[in-house]
Amino acid sequence: EIHLHSLTLQANQIHISPLLAVEDPLKFLHRLSDHCVSYTFAPNFLLAKICCALDSLPSGELLSIDLSHLRALISGGESNTIETVAKLTALLQRYNAPKSFIWPGLSLTETCAGAVYSLDCSSYDISQDLDHCFVGKPTNAIKIRVFKTGNLALINKNENLLLTGRDKDFIIINSNNYYSQQIENVIESAHITGVTSSYTVAFPHRLKGHDTE
Repeated sequence: EIHLHSLTLQANQIHISPLLAVEDPLKFLHRLSDHCVSYTFAPNFLLAKICCALDSLPSGELLSIDLSHLRALISGGESNTIETVAKLTALLQRYNAPKSFIWPGLSLTETCAGAVYSLDCSSYDISQDLDHCFVGKPTNAIKIRVFKTGNLALINKNENLLLTGRDKDFIIINSNNYYSQQIENVIESAHITGVTSSYTVAFPHRLKGHDTE
């Protein structure tokens, strides 16, 4: 998607190894600054890693970077937590990033790229008192309709799309359904010693002799 946008606009493209960003998230920020990047992409787990890396800096220390050129950081591939997006937005504003630059989005194979974007994150999401960010509204060429993708979603009164989970992606305990994603988020939010951020997974398992998962 970003590659095609750049070709259309005849803009410069900067490619880095995903492993580089994952192993040292601050290098990702330095590349954005060094090349005056205006449009980029990162999934939620990488946003969380960047937050942790910035938090680990010695008290009062700031990076030598300038993100004033940054206009949009598209985030997709997994749901975005409001806590992470709001925190990173605040942290990067210290480096001249705009007030709202993280745009959660939804892409589909059928559309070849992003189809729905949230351009008012995270202020709008915070006002809705939710744990996860809306993925926003469709582009001008697209309408939101219902078809079987495996995703569960809702559209609020302002026509913003919110992904709520995936079909059958839940755990049944004593006849009550618990979405795996919700359990994972609670564990992550608890900041349990020894649990690495973004590496939590919840899935159903029934022990031998037990009547429920």
